[in-house]
This record gives sequence, C-alpha cells and structure tokens, in this order.
Amino acid sequence: MRVAVATAAAGAGPAMAVWTRATKAGLVELLLRERWVRVVAELSGESLSLTGDGAAAELEPALGPAAAAFNGLPNGGGAVDSLPGSPSRGLGPPSPPAPPRGPAGEAGASPPVRRVRVVKQEAGGLGISIKGGRENRMPILISKIFPGLAADQSRALRLGDAILSVNGTDLRQATHDQAVQALKRAGKEVLLELIELHSPDSRNTLILRCKDTATAHSWFVAIHTNIMALLPQVLAELNAMLGATSAAGGSKEVKHIAWLAEQAKLDGGRQQWRPVLMAVTEKDLLLYDCMPWTRDAWASPCHSYPLVATRLVHSGSGCRSPSLGSDLTFATRTGSRQGIEMHLFRVETHRDLSSWTRILVQGCHAAAELIKEVSLGCMLNGQEVRLTIHYENGFTISRENGGSSSILYRYPFEKLKMSADDGIRNLYLDFGGPEGELTMDLHSCPKPIVFVLHTFLSAKVTRMGLLV
Repeated sequence: MRVAVATAAAGAGPAMAVWTRATKAGLVELLLRERWVRVVAELSGESLSLTGDGAAAELEPALGPAAAAFNGLPNGGGAVDSLPGSPSRGLGPPSPPAPPRGPAGEAGASPPVRRVRVVKQEAGGLGISIKGGRENRMPILISKIFPGLAADQSRALRLGDAILSVNGTDLRQATHDQAVQALKRAGKEVLLELIELHSPDSRNTLILRCKDTATAHSWFVAIHTNIMALLPQVLAELNAMLGATSAAGGSKEVKHIAWLAEQAKLDGGRQQWRPVLMAVTEKDLLLYDCMPWTRDAWASPCHSYPLVATRLVHSGSGCRSPSLGSDLTFATRTGSRQGIEMHLFRVETHRDLSSWTRILVQGCHAAAELIKEVSLGCMLNGQEVRLTIHYENGFTISRENGGSSSILYRYPFEKLKMSADDGIRNLYLDFGGPEGELTMDLHSCPKPIVFVLHTFLSAKVTRMGLLV
C-alpha cells in the first residue's frame, strides 16, 4: 500500500510553544507532471530539500534553502521557497537562490539555466518589469513583459523567470534597486542568465508519496514540527517587515499566521479543500490565497474580517463520532453588510485545532476590549438618532440638536432583555423600559452591529468568569 501525503496540510500551533526541530532523510516519491518520481528528501531545521534519486550521491548531506530551490520541481514544488506558514515549505523566508548544481535525475527535475541575449530598442529599453530582491526574501523575478518591446520580441523570456545575472553581474544576492540599476547600466546588448521558477508565491502544492502509512505519518510529523518551531521567528520577521511595532496602538501587529485548508464550493454543489493563508492581527482576521511578499500585498487580502464582528461557531471533528482520519475543522461566521459570511477550515492535528480555537476566541474578546465602542446613525420613531454601544457603559441612543446632542435612552448591558433583527435593515432592542421594544432602522444590513453586540457580551461574560 502507498500513501499520498499533501504537505499543504500543515496547520498551526501556539506561537509561544517550545518545539524541537526535526531532521530527517529518505527516499520518497514526488508527483511531478502527472507521474511519480523517486527523490531523496532531506529535512533540516529550516528547509526541505528534494533531489533526483540519480543525483543524490553528488550532493552534500544537507542542502541549504538556496540550493534546494533549484534542485527541485518545475511544477511549482521548489520545496524551500520558504514562506511564513507555507504548507509545503516550512516557515523561514527564502534566501535568494543559488544556481543549479546539475541534473537532478529523472523527468528533468532540475530546471536548466538559460542564457538569453536581448538587444535594447532605441525607445522603450529592455521592456520588462521586475519584482523581488534580497530585502523581500525573493529572487529577482520578471513580473511583466511589455508587448512589442525588445524582451517580448526576443520570444525567449517568460513571466516568472528568475534573473541570475546581467552581463556577468551576479544578482542572486541583489536588492531590488541594485537589480534595477544593473539592468539600466547593461548597455544596448544585454546578456541574461535565467532560470524558470514556478510558484514563487506558493500557489501550488507539493505532494509526496511514501511506501506505507507509518512512513507517511513520520514525514508529516517531522515537517509539521519544524513549521511550528519556526513560527515565532516568522512572526518576528513579518512584523519587522510590516513595521508593526511602530504602528499606532500596535493594531497592525500580526499575532498568528499559518496555512490552513478552506472548504470551497464548486459548481454543481461539489466541495473542495483549497490552501488558504490565515493571519490574525489585534483587530482583524485576514485571508490570502498566496503568501504576500510586500506591504502592498499585505494590504490587499482576499478577505478581511473585523474580529469584533466575527464568531467561532464550530470546532471539532467533522463527524459526529470522531475517528481516525476524520476531518478536524472549525468554522467562523462574520456579520457584514452583505449578511452573514461563513468559512469552514480544516487543520491536521488536535493541537492545531485547540490552538486556533483559543486564538480566535481570545482574539475576538481582546478586539472588543481594544475597540471599546461602535456608533452608527439610524432612524427611531421617524427621527434620526445615533446608537452607541460601549464595551463598559452599554447602550446610548441620542439625538443631535445643532452642535449638541441629547440622550434619549441609556441602558447598561444587564438591562437588555431581548435583541433581534430582520436580516435586512431593522434592529430590535428591548430593555424592559416603559418605551417598550425599540425598532431601529439602520439603513443597511444589521448583522455587523448584531455580531459586535454579541462579541461585547461574550467578552464581558468571559471577563466576569475570569475575575471570580
């Protein structure tokens, strides 16, 4: 029996836990271009190196991240293009790549270095844009080829190519600015050394196959252990890159990050698990489909949800009777202007599940204490009023009169008898007072304020329990 192991399965554990990094080596099979290829896998503290079986004798006992990135996989499995939390690569940021060390064996597993000569045009120059650089823990990559210009007319350059050198100037350790200057100074004829990289942003998944269940499990445990051990280092480097420590109030600081599997719904009612990168800050839950390399990329997640309007609604086995092989999942619900948005995530160990449960619950409660207050305009009994919900002081409904405001109602949380909404625009609150049930027209979906209210209540109840 053979067992397939998808390394995208790695989840997350507590960032402050003490983990011992594992080392491991052995023969496994890699799914490469729809066929299984024998490779030598070497796991060190910070990298997973894969080399073709035939070339194993020529390689040192332990290859660093730079070498492994090129003794790897044209299908996007460069196993140590390391990203924070990456499921298939470990957590340390990648070193800029070194040139390939020669053939890696079967199926052309080592991408060759290409030498391309491009003659610049009088107008338009070389005609490429680049990204990456040492400061971004990336090689210098071609990010755009402008139609009709010299690079495009050469027909020899590809998006995603890593530039190793320009006219003999080595760019493997270059910053982005150094690479730009090297290309500008290159003269009319430009000799580029290139290598084709697939999935530098971790969009693809590496799949290994072992000879039996026990071997597969041992590789999973070893890789997962190293990912967990690198989490504190990744968070420190990530927050340094984002300048989190200098942000006002520290609201941008990343508290936790890891790759998970998210359930996606396909056409025809089918469902599929896909990798997703989740980051939790002091105020937000962020989802990315690939590792963001820059501040601009971090500022553009696929989804951004305020923790104060988010709830954990499920955490446990996907089956009623937990058993070996059953999915370990947790679900979140967020109140938004579009209604309720729900996500279902899968982790790989009970420790991961426990960790994420704690991180989300405590994160939502901490966000409530940090934000303290939400306020919005609404209609009550045909007049414009302002509803304010304060974490400590409860509810205030006031009316603006010129430059001043008059308080119509004020109630602490313990006076709230009932709250409800119509899912469209109305919020209903009953404090047991003589005014009876209050119907407030919020002009938009009431779900965000309803979720905030529930988070405030949950945080206060939890705090009371801790204080007892």
